[in-house]
Amino acid sequence: MSVVLAAEKTEDVNMSETLSDDLTTVFVSYSRGDRERAIPIIRLLEMAGFAVWWDGKLEVGERYLETTEHALETAKAVVVLWSATSIGSDWVRDEAMSGRDRKCLVPVSIDGSMPPLGFRQIQTVDLSQWNQRTDAKEATEVLKIIAGLHEQAASFNLPRKSLSPRPSRRNLLFTMAAILPLVGAGWMISRRIEAPPSVEIDEFGILILPFENLSPSETFNDLASALDTEVRKTLARNPIFKVVARTSSIAIQRERISSEDIANRFGVSFVLEGDVTVTDGILQVSTSLIEAITGIVRWSSEYEGPPEAILQFQSDIAAAVIANVTNEISRVDASKRYGDATNALAFQEFLKGREVFRNADGDAGLVVAVNHFDNAISLDPGFSAAHAIKARLFVYRATLSSSVTAAAEQRMRAVESAQQAIELAPDSDDAHSTLGYVNFFARLDVRAAKQPYETSSRLGFGSAVALTRYATFASCNGEDRAAMNAILRASELDPLNPTIFGRLGFVHYLAARYDQAIAAYQRALQLRDTNFHRPSEIGLARFYAGDVEDALQSCRIEENEMERFPCEAIALRALGLLDASAAAERALISEYGEAGLYQQAQILAQAKDLEACQSVLERAYELKDTGLTMVKMDPAMAPMRETPRFKELLARIGFDQ
Repeated sequence: MSVVLAAEKTEDVNMSETLSDDLTTVFVSYSRGDRERAIPIIRLLEMAGFAVWWDGKLEVGERYLETTEHALETAKAVVVLWSATSIGSDWVRDEAMSGRDRKCLVPVSIDGSMPPLGFRQIQTVDLSQWNQRTDAKEATEVLKIIAGLHEQAASFNLPRKSLSPRPSRRNLLFTMAAILPLVGAGWMISRRIEAPPSVEIDEFGILILPFENLSPSETFNDLASALDTEVRKTLARNPIFKVVARTSSIAIQRERISSEDIANRFGVSFVLEGDVTVTDGILQVSTSLIEAITGIVRWSSEYEGPPEAILQFQSDIAAAVIANVTNEISRVDASKRYGDATNALAFQEFLKGREVFRNADGDAGLVVAVNHFDNAISLDPGFSAAHAIKARLFVYRATLSSSVTAAAEQRMRAVESAQQAIELAPDSDDAHSTLGYVNFFARLDVRAAKQPYETSSRLGFGSAVALTRYATFASCNGEDRAAMNAILRASELDPLNPTIFGRLGFVHYLAARYDQAIAAYQRALQLRDTNFHRPSEIGLARFYAGDVEDALQSCRIEENEMERFPCEAIALRALGLLDASAAAERALISEYGEAGLYQQAQILAQAKDLEACQSVLERAYELKDTGLTMVKMDPAMAPMRETPRFKELLARIGFDQ
């Protein structure tokens, strides 16, 4: 069984940190005097999904020459911004020469200037008249050239917006607040590095604080939680908005910091807060939209009605936020089908079922949750989200089934529910993500999972949950760049979620970046003691990094025995403690039997018992052991990778070769 699967039992799973230097794909070279013109171009590249390096990413104290050289040499595209100023820069010429020699130079003119002699053999894209809109012809041309250097299709789903800065009082106040502490500090870095830029404030960035339940009874906590969650989900579907996800919103609310601190920490322009009160059968909702930097209330309103009016209140609040942030009236696109609840009683049943599912210890609790979801669907037949969460529940239930037949039945029900979710809501990232999840974890069918996962990543550009699920799949399939891009976006949306750091560690681990994996896992454990990121993960990363003794220490403090036993067995064998290793292996088999087949295979692979390992993997495949989702990239399986039968197994699962 896969530990990754257990994380899907909760709905609020996300990831990450910053992209490592090793994954820089676009290097942007420019002159310091052109910085203002360079930033919109950099934003364009980042929005298109490229991992961009520019000198503004350097942290205080970083060694400039070392960092720059590494980023330049590993980039797949070197974008040089030529201007009357940069033509005279030796640094820019050197960087352009590197790109030219490696045949990855992308010359761009930002003021109409021609590149200097020696750099004119490659056609230059003229951005001197660019209106800084993402859908402009010249912007698209640059993206297509860079996509070609990455050997990928030039397909970009960018919001149609202008990237030009819009000076405002709050931006000026923020800039002054960021710069003044640096004055007189005497800090400087050689070459063209200025004081580090302030955290970029997204013009349409918003953090929605969890709505507080002020009712006399705590039974309405779920109602308050559902209200802010649904408003957040509605805004996240609008590609203009950057909406911070709920886990980070909860974390920051506990810190009780000011709206200005929230802006600085998350790069948002607005904070939405609210409260819910239910007394004598009347629902009252108060909410305010605050300009984060100034603390000025942009808009506030109160709503009152029966509890059944909650769905209308959600819609009204979201529409009001859109109107006040964008100065445009929110219009519902009737052609879009997201499968949201249209019946308040059905929505309440959904909330009850979700809470039971999250806290269920065994099958009895899962049956209760299914009943709630069935009630929701009966009351609201178009409620796609209820079908989707049922599908994920059936996958989890299959792992608890005591027989092969019962497990197969649960997997079949999962597929049916996931397909029904998409039929009802073809525009729902959650529905497509769920079908990908079912096909991958329940059916072990990578080919069937790939298309819905990729669709979910496009539809769910504003959803940290959808991006997290996709990143997990992509990393298991060896698509490291896609996985990192998804995690990076998810981390921007939910930067305080410990699960994000755990998944970042998982992606690094499968890509053999063990030091980065350890750092991410440790950060996850620091943020919260979570069941999904374990000392054994750190132990295995240390083991494959060559630190066997420290690896064993991490393994031994793992509380989950299904993970501790194989971790110990592998490390003990490497230390020559064969009897102790065998004892750990026997304990795994005795305690978990066929539920731990994949873990048994890991031990056998590292013991170089390849025939026995293959036999165990074949049995795991018969039982649809979810551990096989990571078999292609798992470092434990390195000794198996060149054997014909192992390759045949990968092909049966559908992994890209």
